[in-house]
Amino acid sequence: MDMNENGILDLIEENVNKIKTSHSPLKKASYIAVVEKLCEAYQEQLNVELISSKEEKPSINKPMTKEQYNDFFKNAGILPNQEFLDKEQHKHQEDKA
Repeated sequence: MDMNENGILDLIEENVNKIKTSHSPLKKASYIAVVEKLCEAYQEQLNVELISSKEEKPSINKPMTKEQYNDFFKNAGILPNQEFLDKEQHKHQEDKA
């Protein structure tokens, strides 16, 4: 974790404390906006680190394993569950019979 990253976290913490101690809704709102921007900056930094730390990332030419494929779609929330797939295949086999 580099210094810059901790700097952002410190600023987030500082602003969260200002939100806690402030009695002005207007000031709280502006501190919240700052925290949001800091979180976005932190996320950007994490993304850069993730990209640069993925030396072992699966290459585009190398096919994903079934596990990676399932994880990818499960994380995206669009993987049909296995039970459903089995039913569909079963239905097709009955149709052919």
